[in-house]
Amino acid sequence: MTPTARPGTSLPIAVFALAALVFALLLLRHLAYPLFWNDEAETAMYAERVLDYGYPKVHGDKNVVYEFDGPMALAVRRNSDAYIGTTWGHYYVGALGVWLARGVDDVYAKTLRVRLPFALAGWLGVVLLAASVRRAFPENGNGLAALALLLCGLSISLVLHLREARYYPLLVLGAGVVVALYLRQAVYRRGRFATYLVFESLGLVALFNIFYPAYVAFSLGLIWDALAEWHRSTRREPWGALARRLSPIAISLVAVVPLMIFYDTLRLSSAVLAGFEFGINQYGLHWVSLLLHFGQYEWLIPAAVAKAGLALRVPGTLGDPDLRRRVSRALTRICIVYAALAARNPLFFERYFVVLSPLLVLIFLLDASRLLDRAAADSEQRKKVAFGLVASVIVALALRGDALQGRFQELMQPMRGPLDFAIRHIQDTYPAPDQLVIATNYESTAFMYYLGSRVVVGFTGNNLPADLRSLPDVVIPRKTRPQHLARVEGFLQRGRYQRVVLPVRELPYNNIPSLSIGSDAPVTHLFTTPLPERAGHGFEIFRRVRP
Repeated sequence: MTPTARPGTSLPIAVFALAALVFALLLLRHLAYPLFWNDEAETAMYAERVLDYGYPKVHGDKNVVYEFDGPMALAVRRNSDAYIGTTWGHYYVGALGVWLARGVDDVYAKTLRVRLPFALAGWLGVVLLAASVRRAFPENGNGLAALALLLCGLSISLVLHLREARYYPLLVLGAGVVVALYLRQAVYRRGRFATYLVFESLGLVALFNIFYPAYVAFSLGLIWDALAEWHRSTRREPWGALARRLSPIAISLVAVVPLMIFYDTLRLSSAVLAGFEFGINQYGLHWVSLLLHFGQYEWLIPAAVAKAGLALRVPGTLGDPDLRRRVSRALTRICIVYAALAARNPLFFERYFVVLSPLLVLIFLLDASRLLDRAAADSEQRKKVAFGLVASVIVALALRGDALQGRFQELMQPMRGPLDFAIRHIQDTYPAPDQLVIATNYESTAFMYYLGSRVVVGFTGNNLPADLRSLPDVVIPRKTRPQHLARVEGFLQRGRYQRVVLPVRELPYNNIPSLSIGSDAPVTHLFTTPLPERAGHGFEIFRRVRP
């Protein structure tokens, strides 16, 4: 098979389109529920600031938006009051959804409009990645790409993160663009190089603006792949071929350096990392946690079985022209580099690794297809190989059985968190919520966005001197979040408040997408509304009683 061979057409493209539709339905069902948790609400508020000021400004007419856990001087530009704790890609995408939600009163309709651009971006990224490997399959390219989409739909961790109004789905889209363009040019040898140069460079710059560690990881992964493949073919390819493959990375770096200066990336990263002690033991534990998560909730076990089968039975040769082998090598190198760099971060969040989920699915299908083809000459051996692959998939599904069951329940009946109840109660109780002062010590930006209220204290206590002079209309102490809890509860001693118990259990978050407990998640994703264990033990809020 030559590098420009077309994929088999034994199954029509409609099969792939149908799988993409099924994946979209699994992703978008009940997208409006629950209301935003802390990080999503921050996205929405900075998106509001983008619409109002043109950039994510920290100080507004009513509220200070600053959720970065550190002094304000660390992540705010003095001259413009711009927030630089992260790059801004997701805030500008969020501005589209917030603009669509302006003038909408229902909080769930607002939530849907803000989340929709993110979810569609994540969906498109997975579709691009699946489509990018169709040409590698000598037969049934459409069918195997469709199977990739269905397997991604069963990756509950991936689906949950793609539903967030945050950078995670945008990262998957960015990865889809960068990987698809690279495979098309460097592996399939198709398309004009000038077109590839322009769009691959732009894609890499976009990755930086979405999540800058991903820019570093994907750039290094592509460099490794280009160097390794050039080394394998030094007798056939000149130095110029290597330079052409690396040129988009070089061009993107020229554009990224000014962005690093603007965001003060090196100083900010160093300041954050300086607060952590990190050694080889922690690095090893991160790898263990990563492997356990991908073993339980992703397709690591089937991918490892397929790789092991190829290593034991099919060592391969230097001149192997099989495109599946070449594409699998490229994706594997990217995954290894990305995981190695992300595990080095002392802030170990499950969401950092979600972009690897669809890549792992593709690696599995590429390797499994090759393994079955290599065993085709011996029908008994092929049956054994097929049995081993199917058994590994069944094991992977069984390990995530609770997550699959929970997601099915969530598709039937959407989950609502404590903020869903609190925000609806405030809307029903007060005719003008935008005139209220609300005190809480976590997820303050949700009350800012949905109610338009002034919210004091918050998670970081970013405006405490002025905040503590307030006498809030509503006090919402989040007892599962100890930071600044005492300051919020102190307001209850300064005025008369009526205790209201809502019929929902208090949580550290309104809900989060994480399935594995880690440094970011004292609890994991809840698929059903958490009801109080007994009457009178629900989520407490306090309304001020006026004389």
